[in-house]
Amino acid sequence: MIPETAKIINEIRPLVTREAIVREARSCLGTPWLHQGRVPGLKGGLDCAGLIIYVAHTLELSTFDYTAYSRYPDGRQLRALLDAHLDRIARADLREADVLLMTEARWPCHVALVSETRPRERIIHSVAKYRKVVEHALDAAWAVKIRGAYRFRGVSDERS
Repeated sequence: MIPETAKIINEIRPLVTREAIVREARSCLGTPWLHQGRVPGLKGGLDCAGLIIYVAHTLELSTFDYTAYSRYPDGRQLRALLDAHLDRIARADLREADVLLMTEARWPCHVALVSETRPRERIIHSVAKYRKVVEHALDAAWAVKIRGAYRFRGVSDERS
């Protein structure tokens, strides 16, 4: 049963498509990596969380933001924030526009957006060692880092 307020919101604002989320993330490719960055483009900067937050804000999926984290944030806190603002899903249910929680060093402190699932999974994320937002295959080296999968709320499976 959908609450009445959700019905009203969806009548005012159409659901965002997975395609739109991936397109918005791709518009950030090449943006320099910047810790706690929230501004896309060559004169701006984004970190991994900043990319996800920028996409959510731009497409009006969320107004949430959080910048009180260190270069290597507490993985428990990041997981709790993802649990509070996105829906946790099984890895087997992964689709385009879903968000992956990944480890860096020993704990989960990195997020990436899934850009493709077929024929091969691909991700978009801002990576310090690459010094920018990149898109690439989710190869074995990145896949072993996955510690959770999440889905934005209010996303349509229809194509735009």
